[in-house]
Amino acid sequence: DDQGLDPRLVFRATEDGTYFVRLFGFPAVANSSIRLSGGASYIYRLMITTDGFVDHAFPLAVKKGETVQIVGWNLTTDVKSFVVGTDIEATSVLLQHQKLANTTEIKLVEHSNVIEKEPNDLANPNEFKLPLTVSGTIQNRKDIDVYQFTAKKGQRLEFRIESRALGQLLDPVLRLRDATGKILKQAETRSSTVIDEVLT
Repeated sequence: DDQGLDPRLVFRATEDGTYFVRLFGFPAVANSSIRLSGGASYIYRLMITTDGFVDHAFPLAVKKGETVQIVGWNLTTDVKSFVVGTDIEATSVLLQHQKLANTTEIKLVEHSNVIEKEPNDLANPNEFKLPLTVSGTIQNRKDIDVYQFTAKKGQRLEFRIESRALGQLLDPVLRLRDATGKILKQAETRSSTVIDEVLT
């Protein structure tokens, strides 16, 4: 269930033979039963492919003219990276190729964008200037990523972290601390996590 409630399987055949794919449905409206269900509204599209398949692009945001790396399966060398065009008039671009079975969308930004650098915990934060977009990875269960910046009194700042909204599995928690380490605000949701704060 890694695309909302839609399942995806990646399978490597270990030997020649006949294989079967079975589909079945649970009730569209969740209830306490674990019975299978079906009906005229239970419509699906099944794709089985040996083509290249994109899980995501990295970094997750770029400026026009920058290069993104493709992460996925069965990727040939010519589709492992894309250079984003400089003549695009949009806030995002759809990366697609005839050798890829699916597409992925990448956000276009005009300000700086960086990739997190380890270590970046409370003792060793990554420092940056605003505005900025960061692409990062929570690499293990105890990993936290910390970023330090300077702001002015009365300045209104929005911090937005996205993972589930991008089809990824991270359930992010976002905390804003002051220079002493005191937590000023915390946010957590299953789609995107936002803190909109006026510094006092």
